[in-house]
Amino acid sequence: MGGTGWSYVTAWRGDVAAMFAALQQEVFESRAFYPLNEYPGMEEVYATLEELWQDEEIRESETHSILDIARVLDPDEHPVWPTKGPGFPERTVYFGTLRPLPLATVVEVFGTEHPTRDDYERLCREEDLTNRFHIRHTGVCVTLWSDGVPTEVAFWGSSGL
Repeated sequence: MGGTGWSYVTAWRGDVAAMFAALQQEVFESRAFYPLNEYPGMEEVYATLEELWQDEEIRESETHSILDIARVLDPDEHPVWPTKGPGFPERTVYFGTLRPLPLATVVEVFGTEHPTRDDYERLCREEDLTNRFHIRHTGVCVTLWSDGVPTEVAFWGSSGL
């Protein structure tokens, strides 16, 4: 099937990690993720997110949704893949993580520290954000503003095999 890009916009609730958890629950309850949206009759297979994540097939193929993200990083956190021995360099690995865009990146991409929903939607029409940020099996988010106050958060990424 290959990786799938996904995006969601949710209301501002004050804490990115809490908004992320609430969004995952909403997506799970909507049943709008692979394989449930591809194979009729599977809607009742998983009663909880925990049951979904326990399924080895799901862990291997992923859900092609934000459900494939395991944790939220701090904007400046860069997890390092451990060195496997002499001559093997450490590398930064974001697999399964969601990272808020650093402020410098927000300004570079949107031209402002406080992008609006219109700014985000315009950028989505103009380019593929998943490719711009080289997102594979991970996601990013940005706070969206209106009249000087945060009102929403846009989450986007790519996952699935």
